[in-house]
Amino acid sequence: GDDSQLAAAWRSIGEYYADRQKWNQAVNYYQQGHNDTGLADALYMQEDYQGLEKLVDALPENHPKLPEIGEMFELVGLCDAAVGAYLKANCVKEAIDCCVKLNSWHQAVELAKSHKFKDIDELLSRYAQSLLRDNKRLDAVELYRKANNHIAAAQLLFDIAKEEISRKAKPLRIKKIFVLAALLVENHLCAVRNTARYNQRQSSAMSGAPRLTETSAALQGLLDEDFQTVAMGDHQIDHKLVDNAWRGAEALHFYILAQRQFYTGSMESAMKTALALTDYEDVLAPEDIYSLIALTAASNKSFGVSSKAFTKLENLESIPAEQREKFESLALEIFGKQKAQDTGRSREVECYECGSLLNDYLGQCPSCGAQFPRCVVTGKPIYEHQFWMCANCKHRAHEHEIARVSNCPLCHNTV
Repeated sequence: GDDSQLAAAWRSIGEYYADRQKWNQAVNYYQQGHNDTGLADALYMQEDYQGLEKLVDALPENHPKLPEIGEMFELVGLCDAAVGAYLKANCVKEAIDCCVKLNSWHQAVELAKSHKFKDIDELLSRYAQSLLRDNKRLDAVELYRKANNHIAAAQLLFDIAKEEISRKAKPLRIKKIFVLAALLVENHLCAVRNTARYNQRQSSAMSGAPRLTETSAALQGLLDEDFQTVAMGDHQIDHKLVDNAWRGAEALHFYILAQRQFYTGSMESAMKTALALTDYEDVLAPEDIYSLIALTAASNKSFGVSSKAFTKLENLESIPAEQREKFESLALEIFGKQKAQDTGRSREVECYECGSLLNDYLGQCPSCGAQFPRCVVTGKPIYEHQFWMCANCKHRAHEHEIARVSNCPLCHNTV
């Protein structure tokens, strides 16, 4: 009919102007002739990207020109517009690849998750490496956490915390980082236990074998996990990280607690808490540990303990000779006036393993080597069989002490 002939005429005129690179006129005639393919090319050559976006909105889904328009947007770096065109053409992989090429990693991951993209693990790994190259480690932690790769997230946080220690950052900040890392490890272990229970139920249902108890299933899952390693980027981490997840948090917790007790005048408590730090030389600098012990012990008139701490400081090879000489001079000044004996208050308690007597500030029995857990409220060793245990971090406290607080002092879980 006349309309089709007129449209064909408009298209021919549009092509005439397109051949002569007069894109403005070509756009006008392509629109009148309903030539979407030619219109897209003319709008692109005219750099009218808003017009291209309107054309994408007007085109029906799976139109053959949509992937090509997506490429046009991709070439000029318009990621959102390119993704819109690709998705309307049902080209999910091309949309994700576009995001990767244009470094829109977050959008790529969200697309992969929402469309159940099968290679999402590889995509996450590449995204994480991109963030790490840009030194956006906390963003990488959040990425791993959202992807339920708790171990990889925890490893990054442990690395950050160690760097914060070396640069003498605020102890409370470092403790928070360690606690977050440890909680991520706990999330990992919880997932392992849940997977073990599920697999056991499925296996029992298929084989007709008797079901394991929940405890047995969880234990089996953890034993299986011991023989595995978890990939993070291009290297692997073993399960020492899992076994020692709370060490960093414990060290910083007792380090902060000892100083708080010292500044509030609780010298005996401060010394007992500081002595706990001797187990954490792999986390804290030995100089910081034994300086705190020497200070709190001397203030508590436990000069025997203080003398041993000064001896450690004088023999530390990790500190400069000039600093060691200062410690020697200070020790001479103190012990020139005081005997290296404990004159402060102390009492003896009975070891529940071998029955021998020991000073009530010792965390280990000198006779049998039994280890005593520390109260997270006071820092004192727990010599009784009855105590409170946190359901979240599994740390302990004297029952009468935990009654005074509403949250676990270490992990801040509700009591």
